[in-house]
Amino acid sequence: MEITIIDDSQANIELTDLEIKLIENIFNAIQKYLDHEPEFQTRIGISCAEAQRLIASLSNNGIVDLAEVSFINNIFNEVCNGISIRNFEEVIGIPKVEAKSYLRAFNKLINQMRDRE
Repeated sequence: MEITIIDDSQANIELTDLEIKLIENIFNAIQKYLDHEPEFQTRIGISCAEAQRLIASLSNNGIVDLAEVSFINNIFNEVCNGISIRNFEEVIGIPKVEAKSYLRAFNKLINQMRDRE
């Protein structure tokens, strides 16, 4: 993953196909564990439909705004610190410690973008 901050409202995130698959796996796991739309939206910050559109757009265009980075951060936070997933590495595709490093990277990006405001 390569991140370039464009300005206070946008960043370019270049994700590999495996990283996009990782985000899809996380989204699918969260949907399974948060089986009601209102709970998903409360904990993640957007609806399932919005999340699906955002994930689909990640492979086409790496330009994201702060709200989209926040969504990605929120799903990583949810699988790392919220819901308990049995066989984490098998379900998500990476060890939990590696997922936490992605979470830290997205947290850092959010803070950098906010600092530029």
